Amino acid sequence: MTSIQQAKVVSLIVAALYIGTGTIQLLNLIGGNGIFPLGGGVDTFLLPGYFLGFALGYGGGKFLAMAGQAVMFLIVYGVTFSVSLPTFKILDKKSEVV
Repeated sequence: MTSIQQAKVVSLIVAALYIGTGTIQLLNLIGGNGIFPLGGGVDTFLLPGYFLGFALGYGGGKFLAMAGQAVMFLIVYGVTFSVSLPTFKILDKKSEVV
């Protein structure tokens, strides 16, 4: 598996987990009846994961909230990919040397 493929897989997993839990928290906030309540510091940790969905969904309903979550997924995926790709390339170079 090449470093680009590894970066894509890791980025997809991280983005899906982060935005998935952010969506659960978003549904708790806008609907009051989410899947399960997340409390404490989890709300602060997930704020970037549901901020855009909350901003769009607060006045526009659940459709705009999910559209905001889709945009946030792409943003988190892009940031994670841009961080993980150089890391995997460095690891590939190190494995070639050894």
